[in-house]
Amino acid sequence: MTVARGSNRRRAALGLAALVLLGGCARGVPAQRVASEGSDLGAVTDGPPFAETPWPPAVPQPAINEPTTTSAPQLPTTTSSSGPAPGATTSTSQPKAADPCAGPTVTDFPLSAAGGRPSELAVAADGAVWFTDPGTGAVGRLAPDGSTRMFPVSAGRQAASIAVGPTGDIWFTMYAFSSPRSAPDAPPPPPPGPPAIGRISVADGTVAEFPLPPSSVNPADPFFESMPRGIVAGPDGAMWFTETNAGRIGRITADGTITEYPLSDRHVSPDGIILGADGALWFHETSAGRIGRIDPATKAITETPIQRPNAGSAMEWGGAGPLVRGPDEGLWFGDWTRAVFRVTADGRLTRFSVAPPADGIRSIVAGPDGQLWFADQRTPALFRMTTAGVVSRLWTPPGAPKAWESFGGMAADGGSVWVAQPWANKITRLTCPGIDAASSARDVRANV
Repeated sequence: MTVARGSNRRRAALGLAALVLLGGCARGVPAQRVASEGSDLGAVTDGPPFAETPWPPAVPQPAINEPTTTSAPQLPTTTSSSGPAPGATTSTSQPKAADPCAGPTVTDFPLSAAGGRPSELAVAADGAVWFTDPGTGAVGRLAPDGSTRMFPVSAGRQAASIAVGPTGDIWFTMYAFSSPRSAPDAPPPPPPGPPAIGRISVADGTVAEFPLPPSSVNPADPFFESMPRGIVAGPDGAMWFTETNAGRIGRITADGTITEYPLSDRHVSPDGIILGADGALWFHETSAGRIGRIDPATKAITETPIQRPNAGSAMEWGGAGPLVRGPDEGLWFGDWTRAVFRVTADGRLTRFSVAPPADGIRSIVAGPDGQLWFADQRTPALFRMTTAGVVSRLWTPPGAPKAWESFGGMAADGGSVWVAQPWANKITRLTCPGIDAASSARDVRANV
């Protein structure tokens, strides 16, 4: 059916959240451009039941038609002969009886680039952790031996979300979300480049950047254009992403062809796109209180209102977080306050209160132990919660600063949970004794 467009909804609360979490300036290489397609409005249909299908879905491995790329100048590479990078520290605590993750081994990996603020994370098949770093305007790779390598992005933008593609290359979104002056009386910097999708070849380290089509979201303010955020590999061999400020879902192929699919309202603030157990792409319309689904084969879009248990908003604050896929294959999100929510495909909502002591939840990931791990920004600390809502406090970073400055994104592999600490310019790994990739039920490698 035809979708009515709204014009008076409030702007994306997530835009403000991104500004709070991700600060810094960018520098790098000239932008690369490729042709992009137009798009048609996806049809809105009644969604099918949330099918419980085997994980992971089969992912085609397409041949890549490489666009023209450039070799990005690299920031200094820090190497170590073996083990963690110099300065890495490891600590352990005694686990509780019959709970192998109650006392995780914690290893900190300091990063080498001055001014770094690691943000979002993704774990590659070789064990390397890739991260976006708005503090240096770059994407970084933390190798299993603790060495780091940085890949700058161009045109005054910062990298935001990041994911591993179906062929192993690294894909990320980028846009300008801050542009500080060099001094209070300095002239403003030149306008940034347009929002774009980037790709780093794991074969040779070349960086390709694919600008999004021109947007009419806010022509007078390039810092608030389409704002591409979450990104994930689809079952069709393409990468899918959200455009938070434009109310669109984007798809980019291996050769850089971009197609956009508008949602019913430009102001719904889609975020946190994930591959569901049914093979479709799911996302959270954070400003509209809805979940969305796009079929990668038909491109049909379903937008389902979240059924609020009480009058008023399902979220306790206007900053509901991105959608993540839980260990039970359910759809989960935090809302920056004292609760974690699980929502079903038909919009039914379950609220899990985790206070006290947590009071600022956004980053959530499915851990290797079959439970939810999340970062609380206010405390700050890392917590773990069963899918039934039982919460335990795992770890508090020593020397953490005031609230809202401690944690960035989280990621997980078969045996560890990783979390970024922007305030300390480091990435931390938490490993559960007795749980590794071989013993884990499935590989939960993902980004938030």
